[in-house]
Amino acid sequence: MKDIYSHARSVQIWLGIHHNNSDMAMTLLRSLATQHKAGQSLFNGDSLIQHAEIMALTSALDRNLVIDIDNRTFESFHLPRLSHPIWLALRKLYLRPWFKRVWTFQEAMLAPEAAAVICGSDIMDWAMFRTIGLKLAHTQLLWMHQHTGSTGLSHLDFTDNVEGDRFLTYLILARGNNRYCRLPEDRIYGFLGLASSRIRQQVPVEYGQEGSDFYQHVYRSVGRLLIQHFPVDDILTAASSFLKPANIPS
Repeated sequence: MKDIYSHARSVQIWLGIHHNNSDMAMTLLRSLATQHKAGQSLFNGDSLIQHAEIMALTSALDRNLVIDIDNRTFESFHLPRLSHPIWLALRKLYLRPWFKRVWTFQEAMLAPEAAAVICGSDIMDWAMFRTIGLKLAHTQLLWMHQHTGSTGLSHLDFTDNVEGDRFLTYLILARGNNRYCRLPEDRIYGFLGLASSRIRQQVPVEYGQEGSDFYQHVYRSVGRLLIQHFPVDDILTAASSFLKPANIPS
């Protein structure tokens, strides 16, 4: 998998068909990415976003602000109104199932610079899509409709260190447990593409019968490997944020 994605000329990340105003969300994201032309607004009728509002949003993202979610704050920052459908559209877009799957993690991490994200008929540069998403999450604008503080893009904050095997320890312990996959052993195998050859060669990719306890053997084998190769402090730090599911062996 690592060879496929890291040597590909281009990678196209498919988020799915247009749904929940995703076309509106993608249009705004492309506008933010290309430094919106002066005097140009977006959409029509009740969904209208004035050029000044787009510029205000760009400024808030550039300044890395954390914005209180209330009408008065939105008015003071000259942002699109709190009830505007664009906010829910953005949140729905960034919470699509793709962001929670095990195998898509290395797809995004290993993809070449030419990677593109596609939703319906809309296409956008993946790196810019990710950057704007993280900024929206930081400002709280992406999560105003849920109040849980969670973000489907939080794992992408760590992409600068993906080649480090210590990062792999963190991924397996703290990130793999909350991602979707059909077989529990894939919570290990899905991250191996980010490991060095030294680690990958010591973890044979094998599968037992579906529904068996084979995954426990995989987890214990990798656990012993982590202890042999990495400082205990690193493992404990990663494990401190690890919420162990019922099907993961101790």
